Formats: sequence, structure tokens, C-alpha cells
Amino acid sequence: RRLMGVVFAALASTCVRGVPDTQCGFKLLSRRAARELFPSLQIRGWAYDVQLLALAQARGYRIASVPVAWRDVEGSKVTPLTPLQMAADLVALRLQLAWSAWRRGSRREEAGSRTGWRV
Repeated sequence: RRLMGVVFAALASTCVRGVPDTQCGFKLLSRRAARELFPSLQIRGWAYDVQLLALAQARGYRIASVPVAWRDVEGSKVTPLTPLQMAADLVALRLQLAWSAWRRGSRREEAGSRTGWRV
């Protein structure tokens, strides 16, 4: 389970810059960010957090990692098929990001630096 987490984090870092662990912690958004980002999410599996963060970065939202006290709860949602589901989610996200970049061409949208997003 830990190995899967490390591999997933490494692959997720190819989609989201500067966030060492996309699965850890809470995602706290401003109302404006939530209304803009959540309707655009397409991944419902293991990588939905990664898609949310990647979309926030692409739209110019500031992302900050803030430590929180965490307590593990017994039980696991990890099954033998989990690694395949995780990989499929990340492949789908990478394809979405590549398609989006291709559609924009070489110009980058200047979204400015918005605030109100904290992880």
C-alpha cells in the first residue's frame, strides 16, 4: 500500500507542480474557486484530487500546503485492482492536460494570481 502511494505521488507530480503529496490533507477552496473548478472535474476515482489541483494551477489559483493534524482510521479502500484504477485515472488526466495544451497552442492564458485556495 505504501509503495503504491509513493508511485502514485511520483506520477501525480507530472500533472501538478510544487505539491509534494496531492492525496494528503484537506482541500479548502474559496466559494469562487469551488464554483469554477468543481463543475469541470471529470475524474471521479483516485486522481480527482490531482485533477482539481492541476485545474487550479492551470487557471491561475494559488496553491498552498498547510500542515494539519491527522489520525489514521482502521480499514483500507485499496484492493488488488487499485493500482490499475490509479494508473488509468492518471493516464486520463495526462491526456486531458495534453489535449488542453494542444487546443491552446503555444499561447499561455494569463489568469493572474488569484487567492483563496489552500491545501
